[in-house]
Amino acid sequence: MWLRKEPFGSNKNTKNDRIKAYRVLLLAIVIFDLWLIIIPAIKDIHIHNNGEYEVDKGTVYREIIRKGAFGIHRSIIVTVDGKEYRYQVIYADKNIKKGDEVQVTYLPHTTWSVVEKVE
Repeated sequence: MWLRKEPFGSNKNTKNDRIKAYRVLLLAIVIFDLWLIIIPAIKDIHIHNNGEYEVDKGTVYREIIRKGAFGIHRSIIVTVDGKEYRYQVIYADKNIKKGDEVQVTYLPHTTWSVVEKVE
């Protein structure tokens, strides 16, 4: 209705209105993805190429959580110096449980990380 030029109740150009609404929705999704995923990944390219990863050592507060479609996205919450941080897990050692000491090597903008158990 907010995209229509005709008064409410008019059946003219309903197909065109639907197409316009889909385009606006698609644009919103692209902007949202750009803001959340693509821009942080671009910022991390330089850090990845130079091998200047951030490294934190801490205690697992919450084990690896699978979320998203088909459990593709994994995250972990680690307590570092009394503060809780959430990292997006790309690779992790097996059998990481709550209370384990871990080393997290990550990219600072996307928080994509490799989690290794510290013995």
